[in-house]
Amino acid sequence: MTEPSKLIECIQCDAVYRVKYDMSDSHYRVAFCTFCGGSLELEEELEQEDWDKEEVIEDW
Repeated sequence: MTEPSKLIECIQCDAVYRVKYDMSDSHYRVAFCTFCGGSLELEEELEQEDWDKEEVIEDW
């Protein structure tokens, strides 16, 4: 199993970095920039649904 990670972009200091963590996404929220301490406006990530390939082809 791979460690969860998030790509973070800070608008205030133009930093772009990746945060890796061992906690679940529901328990770990990145709220502040590691470098400047500014508040981050994070976009909610869309959950990727596990679709069956045949189901997608049938609907298409």
